[in-house]
Amino acid sequence: MRVIGGIARGRRLKSGSGKATRPTEDRVRQILFDILAPRVMDAVFLDLYAGFGSVGIEALSRGAARVVFVERSRKCCRLIAENLQLTGLEEQGEVVCDEALRSLSRLEQAGEVFEVIFADPPYQAEHATVCLTRLGELPELLTAEGVVVVQHHVREELAETCGSLEQRRTRRVGETQLSFYACPGGARRAAKQDQEIFSKKLSKG
Repeated sequence: MRVIGGIARGRRLKSGSGKATRPTEDRVRQILFDILAPRVMDAVFLDLYAGFGSVGIEALSRGAARVVFVERSRKCCRLIAENLQLTGLEEQGEVVCDEALRSLSRLEQAGEVFEVIFADPPYQAEHATVCLTRLGELPELLTAEGVVVVQHHVREELAETCGSLEQRRTRRVGETQLSFYACPGGARRAAKQDQEIFSKKLSKG
């Protein structure tokens, strides 16, 4: 497994052994970042079910300002940290060793907000649907113009609308599908956020 674009292009990443984790294939990552290209530069990026960190590290390599990696396997968390060091991107990455859905509430409570949220849950037992449903319940995790991407098996069909999220596009790559979501009220939320910031500045005088 290697980084396929950006400043760390060509660097080999550690991926361990065993079948418990399914890394995102090079072809899928290439298509993902071809689509996300305008959004990645200077973005704060959340990599859920991060595995060995290949997607989040790809984002950092391509100019993301910061990536939060969430992965429940301690072994994988150690490998993410090692891969960040191998690529020289450790200062911009934060590794959270926790169950993905549980981490979302904690991230929201901590005031985290992301331009891009990428989730690659297991291809079984409708994990993608459950994850999307939870993300739809937490719109404050996403910036007004942000995007959620869920990677899932083509046999698991995701809803076009889920809570605060609305499907904008899909892309199939073999047996994998990338489903892209955004908040339909994004422009209104952006205006509201700007107004709140302006009001706070006025109150500080």
